[in-house]
Amino acid sequence: MFDPRDTCLLDDALARFDELVNAPCLHELTHFPVSPSETPPACLGFIQIEGFPVTDTFKAFSFVLNALESLQITIGYVIQVRNEQLSIYIGIKGDEFFCVALEILKNGLIQTFPGIQLHELTPEESCELIDQLFSPCKHNSLATISVIPNTSTTTPILTSFNNLMGRNEDFVLFLLATPVSLCHIRSILNELICLFNILSGFSQGNHTASKGLNKNGSTTVTRSNTETNGRSCTDTNTSGSSHNSSQYKNITSSTSLSLANNKSLGVSLLCNDSCGHATNTSRASAEGITNSEAVACSNSRLTATNLTENEAIVFSIQNKCVVDALATLNLLITRYTNLLTLPAFEFGAYLIAPCLSTTVRGAYTYLGVADAPSSTIGPTVVNVWDHCNSSFCTILKELQCFNQPFFESCSSKDCLSSTTIISGLEFISTLYFV
Repeated sequence: MFDPRDTCLLDDALARFDELVNAPCLHELTHFPVSPSETPPACLGFIQIEGFPVTDTFKAFSFVLNALESLQITIGYVIQVRNEQLSIYIGIKGDEFFCVALEILKNGLIQTFPGIQLHELTPEESCELIDQLFSPCKHNSLATISVIPNTSTTTPILTSFNNLMGRNEDFVLFLLATPVSLCHIRSILNELICLFNILSGFSQGNHTASKGLNKNGSTTVTRSNTETNGRSCTDTNTSGSSHNSSQYKNITSSTSLSLANNKSLGVSLLCNDSCGHATNTSRASAEGITNSEAVACSNSRLTATNLTENEAIVFSIQNKCVVDALATLNLLITRYTNLLTLPAFEFGAYLIAPCLSTTVRGAYTYLGVADAPSSTIGPTVVNVWDHCNSSFCTILKELQCFNQPFFESCSSKDCLSSTTIISGLEFISTLYFV
């Protein structure tokens, strides 16, 4: 059935959704080269934490993390197991506000976790620690873990992770949080809304299939018979008689007398007798007879038959790919809308170990305890590099500088990263453990 909508637009939108949300390339990061970071050098500092006291208010430390984010401070959290000893470090990277941020961090730890024991490392100790954590001479493998930390777990994430990993194997779990600008979040949100608007027009197609049969029958019969009979007869008789008689008598007498003085007198007598007689007789007779007879007969018969049969089926077709994409986009739009009002971090989790088996087990263990079982937002992915991979040393170098590693892909217009964007509350949920 013909669909007037632009299917090419649908294909492009689904491809962009897959690239942006499902991110299939994240499963193949080991095949892509690392894009070197261009961030200038900055100050690094570490605080060693002897252990967190048990408290129910640990989530309040998210306020401290939000304050550090507002100063554009990068936060690195380290769990190191070495020679069966567990050590905890929290480090920061900054420039002009580095000293202020360090004070905020120390005071925030002391006030949020009363009784906590802290030790601020000297620059020399910090350099030595960085060498232990990220030196390719001491480690042979590393893994990146893409996950959004679960905030609803009853047992702290790192508590479960530490119990499952034990202390028999050396490893480093490095959690790195980089500040994210509102402009970047708004850009992501706008693209998600644009995709939602495009795909919503393809979520369902309504169709009507109809079949109609019309029969029209009409019969008209007209019969007309007209008979006209007319007769006309006219009889005219005319008779005339005329008689004229005239008689005239005319007598004339005259005399003349002489008078004196040569005068005379004439006398004349005239008698005229006329008699006339006229007789005229006329007779006319006319007789007319007209007979007319007309007989008309007309018969008319009309027969009309209309028969209509219609069958219609109305049905809708849903595109499963579009429906699922819209559900995920709706969750993401809500999430990023909330992140516009909260400080946000670009979060990356990295596990580094001398033994590849420890790296793989540790990465998937952390993924299992940190990921929310009901979460459907984005992929949860683990990528593993060993020392033979050409990007191995480059990634460690980026982590030494507290930089999130980014990867170049020929099939994607954007650089790839294993990071996720999280809030301060989600970050603190993966820092605290007892």
